[in-house]
Amino acid sequence: MLEVIKRKDDYESMEFITAVFGGKIHRASRSRLNKQDIWEIKYASEKAYAILKQIYPYLKAQKRIAEICIEFQDKYWEGTPMKVSPARKVIGAKYATLLRSYHLKWRSRYGK
Repeated sequence: MLEVIKRKDDYESMEFITAVFGGKIHRASRSRLNKQDIWEIKYASEKAYAILKQIYPYLKAQKRIAEICIEFQDKYWEGTPMKVSPARKVIGAKYATLLRSYHLKWRSRYGK
């Protein structure tokens, strides 16, 4: 499942993001080192994909990761998402390896 998560300590910035893209702001858990309030917005699946497509031209540091996620969504979810064929498993494994190289996790909706 594709997720876009934004965390900030500036609530006003988060309000602007929700005004543009929708969603709800939640208080995120604090680390032991960080005593400030941290706010979080999560977008999942189709909404996350739509947001990634919109912000992609403006990304710099995370651009390659966004490319991998967009490409994965385009290739993996063609057709019906209910069955996972062997060909799809190969595609998923390829992208899981790519994401691991960026220290990110890929998790299928089936928990594998």
